[in-house]
Order: sequence, then structure tokens, then C-alpha cells
Amino acid sequence: MQLKCCSGQVSGCLLCVFFDYCLVMKTRSKLWLWFGLPCLMLSVHAGIVEIPALRLAGSDLFLLLCVILACAACFWRARQYGNLRVGLQWYLAAMGMALWAGGQAMYTYIDIHHIPQTVALNSDLLFFLYGVPFLLAICSVMDQPRLRSLLITDLVQAFVVAWLVQSELFPASHGVTAISTAHVYSAYNVENLLLAGAVGLRLLTGARGAKLQFYRVTFAFMALYALVALPMNYWNEFFNLPTGTLLDLLWDLPFLLLAALAAWLPVVEEEPSQPPTRRLQRIIRHSMPVLITAVVLVMGTILVRYDFLAGLLAVLIGLGSYSLRNSLLEMRYLETQRKLTESEGALQIAMERFQELSYIDPLTKVANRRQFEEALNIEWNRTMRRGAPLSLLMMDLDHFKLLNDTYGHLRGDDCLMIAAQTLSSRLKRAGEMLARYGGEEFAAILPDLPSDHAAQIAENLRVSIANLGIENREAANGGCLTISIGVATCYPSMDNSAESLLAEADQSLYAAKQAGRNRVVRIDDSGTMKSIRSFPQPVSVGSDPISISRRPRA
Repeated sequence: MQLKCCSGQVSGCLLCVFFDYCLVMKTRSKLWLWFGLPCLMLSVHAGIVEIPALRLAGSDLFLLLCVILACAACFWRARQYGNLRVGLQWYLAAMGMALWAGGQAMYTYIDIHHIPQTVALNSDLLFFLYGVPFLLAICSVMDQPRLRSLLITDLVQAFVVAWLVQSELFPASHGVTAISTAHVYSAYNVENLLLAGAVGLRLLTGARGAKLQFYRVTFAFMALYALVALPMNYWNEFFNLPTGTLLDLLWDLPFLLLAALAAWLPVVEEEPSQPPTRRLQRIIRHSMPVLITAVVLVMGTILVRYDFLAGLLAVLIGLGSYSLRNSLLEMRYLETQRKLTESEGALQIAMERFQELSYIDPLTKVANRRQFEEALNIEWNRTMRRGAPLSLLMMDLDHFKLLNDTYGHLRGDDCLMIAAQTLSSRLKRAGEMLARYGGEEFAAILPDLPSDHAAQIAENLRVSIANLGIENREAANGGCLTISIGVATCYPSMDNSAESLLAEADQSLYAAKQAGRNRVVRIDDSGTMKSIRSFPQPVSVGSDPISISRRPRA
């Protein structure tokens, strides 16, 4: 009577607290759903416990209702994510709740019919199996793309775990009965702590977005469930706690919490998986999938005591799964390395091609000004080390603007391409290079050539352009396309620079223009400019380098 009076007072207090809370939170509908509805359900459960005729069956059925609500909330959450990997995790959570609900339905039948429980029953099998989908959702590789084979391996191991649980609870060997309820309660506690610890470790791996939300919700449920199950299993084991007391409300708490969080937390987007930055995070993340294999090995080792062949088979499956996982990861690593090598090679080719294009004039297909300047610096340093001369030609097509105005820019572009290929074909010695300097201007680098020989090559280039016979009737120099060339030569040293050589060549070109065009002008040793029109014996551009007999001026 005293216990009944105390229970009535507690139930009345819970109802008062609930209605006071609803008055305070009536304008906050979402928070009311989070906290008000679970409090209402707990109050209803407390009221059912106070009715003697409904105490036993009503308490068990109400707990079953809470589990079904949690299952429905997880299934709804999974539907929100569709085919995303985090959606599969929520589907596995819903499957775990469905197994727990099946076990609770069986337990309700056993409780109503007062079936004595001294050993493990079928309901205990489902209570154990509820953790298998959760273990798969927590430890598998669903946060890593393109690893379906590993997911299938984990799924196979999950079925093996389910088979091992059934074999542990109900040994098939003759003369061996199902394990006692004391061992069942101990196994329950081990399972709950294992799941709570596993999802707690998952939170340390740096998950983000929807996956982080799933792990947080699962950890809250697992932690609260373990906190409730540990003392309740202890009291059931040692004090044979009856069903239909206010302590049954404690079993509602984790499932109502899971239902509330799964149903009313905002649906966040699934963010791309990022590799952990800390070493501990990387170790935990890559070790989590092995936890399923460890469970298989441990349970297989225990089963060896009752059924040697079955236990040995389980151990072999665990070792085989571990070896297969390592092989698949090694294959994935090698494939990734191969693709990375191919990508690096393609990138190197693309960069070389890009660099080549950045060094080539797109119209004339000869070197552009950028490549010319880099080559000039290289030849400058090389000839300075050798004490050899370096000659530079600056060339400009005469009256090219008139040609463009008379025949059009397309004809002008054709003339530029023809002139560039003609000039380039006559510079064949190593180190010699023709470049388009800008517009109708060209420049040529002639290493290891003194001034006289450079002027001879320049005259050959002038003649080759004149011999093309490209019509330019508005020009004042015979109605054909011609070219003016300025020549400059020096012996590179620390006292002068490539810029000064370039300035001298440009000055010579300007003098050739002023002198009437279609000519070569060079600066001789005395520093005076000398105009050159032709040589009786032109030097072959493709001949061997001419020997150097003159030393640099002081």
C-alpha cells in the first residue's frame, strides 16, 4: 500500500511538471515537440503503471511503442537523405530498432504468459542482434567513396556476427544448453559498452556535416541506453526486478531521445569526406572497420569451447576478411598511385606544352619575345664564360604598314609567316635563334660570331627576303618587300649587359631605316656605323662556326 501511494504521488508530480512545462513552452512549438511530447509519453506510461490491470502488459507494450517511434524516426530520417551514404547509416539504425522492437514483442508475450526465464530465449537473440546493424553503421567504410567491395566484406562479417550470437546463445552441441540469464545480462552490458565506445571513437575522427550529426545522435542514444541498462540489468540479475514499476520509465528514455533527435533535428547536407589532420584521428579512422573483424574473432574463439568446427570456421572467416580487406586496400593504393603517376605525367606534358606555347609566336610559329629574352640571357652568360663574342640582329620589314593598307591584314599576316620561315630556315647553327620581337620586327641571336661575320649573315638574310619577290607596289624601294637589319656585337663581360647590346642593335636598325631601308648597318670596332649592301662571297649560314681571331676591346 505504501509503495502504491508513493507511485501515485510520483505520477501526479510528473503530470504537474509536464503541464507546467507546456504552459511555459506553448509559444515554442519545436521545443515543445522535443521535450513536451516525450514528457507526455512518460506521464502516460507512469499512469499505466498505476493501473493494476494494465501494469504488466501495458508497461511492456508502451516500451514497444517507444521503440517503434524510434524506428519510424530513423526510417524517416533515412528517407530524407535518399541514396547518400549517410542515408544508409540511418537505414541500418532503423533496422537495429526494428530488431529491438521484435525482441520486445517476444518479451511481452513471455511476460504476459508468465514463462519462466532461466536461460536465453528468442527475445534475447533479437536484443543482441539489434547491435549488429549499429556496429556496421558505425565501423564500416561508408564515409569513403568507391569502396563497395569493402562494404560487402563488412556486410558478410555482420551476418557472421549474427550467426555467432545465435550460436553462443543457443549452442547446437548435444548436452549443452542455452546460456543462463546471468551470462545474458553480462553480455548485454558488454555489447552496450562496446557500441557506446565505438561511436564515441567515431566522433574523434573529424566527421563533418550529416555524418557528424548521425554519430552525435547515435552516441547520445547509446550512452543513455548503456547508462540505463547497466543498473537495470544488475537489479534484474540479483534482485529479479518485476515488470510494471516506475523503473520501467527508464527504458523509455533512450528510445524517446533517439526518436526526438532523429525526427526533429534539421536535415543537414552531407559534406565531402576530408582526411583527418591529426595522427590519432587517422589511426582511429582506419582502425574502426577492423573492429567488426575483431568481434568475429573474439566470438569465434569463445564458440570453440562448445562447437570446435563452427568456432574454427568463424576464426577463419575473420582472418580471411582481414586479409581480403588488406588486399583490397593495397590494390586501391596501387591504383591510386598509378592514376597519380599518370596524372603527374599528363600534367607535366601539359605544362611543357603550355610553356612551349607561351614561348612560340602563334602567327609566325617562331620564338616570341619572351623566349628571345630568356635565350639572350643564357647566351650572354655562356659566351661570357667562354670569352666569345655575341652578335645580335634587329630586323624590320620595310614599308609593312603600306602593305597592310594596300593588300589587307590577311595578306600582311601571310607575308609575316613567309618572312619568318625564310629567315628561320637560314639560321641553322647551334644556339642561333630567330624571334618575332613585335609587329613586323624580328630579332636574331648569333653566338660565337664576330661583327664582320654577323654582318655577312645579316646581308644573306636581307637578300633572301628581297629574292622572295613579294609585291609591295606602294613602297618606294622597287615595289617589293624588303628588310632593314641592324647588327651589334660585343664580348659579354661584367662591364656591359645584354640590354646595352640590344640597344646598340636597335640603334643600328634605326640607322638602316634612316639611310634608305633595304640595307644592313653595323657598328664597327671604332664605334662608327657602317652600311652594307652586298658581299661578293656570302657566308653560308649553315656552315661550321667561324673561328675567333679578334680579342675583345679594352
